[in-house]
Amino acid sequence: MYYGAIFARLGRASMIETLQKDFIRIARAKGGGRWYVVTHDALRHALLPGSRCSVFAT
Repeated sequence: MYYGAIFARLGRASMIETLQKDFIRIARAKGGGRWYVVTHDALRHALLPGSRCSVFAT
């Protein structure tokens, strides 16, 4: 339960940071829909810190 809260906070913070990056803005400017850009571009980069942290948590 404790680790779930940590991963949720880490994932949220990482997603907020990723959504402000230039490559996300470029993908939106090229005509990518918001949902598509979030699920295909931003989510992939936002999950990296959580996956690294989960390896060390176990």
